[in-house]
Amino acid sequence: MRDESKIMTRISGIVLCAYLLLAATASPQAPTVSIRPHKNSRTVDVNIRGYPRDTFRIDLPEVVHKDDQFLLGPEAGGFQDSDVKWWRAGPRAWLTTYTKVGVGKYSIWMEPHGDEIEMRWLVQNLSQAEWQYVGATADFFFEKAPDFIDPNLERTYVRIGGKWVALKATDRSDGVWSQQWYVPKGYRPTKLMGGKPHPKNSFGLSLDEPDNGLVAVVSKDGRMVVGQAFSKVQYICLNSPHCVHPAVHLGDIPAGKEASARGKFYFVTGSLDVLWQRYSRDFP
Repeated sequence: MRDESKIMTRISGIVLCAYLLLAATASPQAPTVSIRPHKNSRTVDVNIRGYPRDTFRIDLPEVVHKDDQFLLGPEAGGFQDSDVKWWRAGPRAWLTTYTKVGVGKYSIWMEPHGDEIEMRWLVQNLSQAEWQYVGATADFFFEKAPDFIDPNLERTYVRIGGKWVALKATDRSDGVWSQQWYVPKGYRPTKLMGGKPHPKNSFGLSLDEPDNGLVAVVSKDGRMVVGQAFSKVQYICLNSPHCVHPAVHLGDIPAGKEASARGKFYFVTGSLDVLWQRYSRDFP
């Protein structure tokens, strides 16, 4: 009971700090985005005004890993959906938490504001050894969003050389055409990715280096752009047509310590350049 009390106190502190920060900076605009968590699951459904048949399903997180090992999530083993908790963190905000005893825990806070979702990620190392080069992914599914899914990679973009480049036009000479990692400038591939060349039936590592970790998908009608971003991005994962998403970079986490990062999902009406302006403001 004492440990549970400590965890709840910590969670309350995270929620309060994040809520106060956003209250001071967030736009008063009414939300055009709604979020609905799945009970006892990492999954949340996101719906947006104007596209009633589209649901974006997001796993928060897909996995937390260090340089050479999965740490938290189904791929790490010992994971039970029933251990994942969702907490109301405000009128529209939610917090999801998970603890693996002796290994680590995460807390992910999210709240919609206007046409975007603000996130705060916190990961704590509960082991006896330092974690090096820690990353985590939010698995962003497009399978249930028919107005946005892009199997030909013609409407999915990253920034390379100061320009928007569709993934169809990027290098995918390694591994499978539709399954690629892209490592932004200033970062390196994790040891989990292995070395090139990769087998033709596995994920490959693109030779192209994005300028940053921003990922954009344009709707089929061209009216809306979905953006995904974090303050620091270790790599971008493409698994077309299932998903594409950036992985947050959390650096090295010593035993007993924690690391945090902020991220956003954008649902912007307008062009890629409008998204770029928003991203540049939010992540200078």
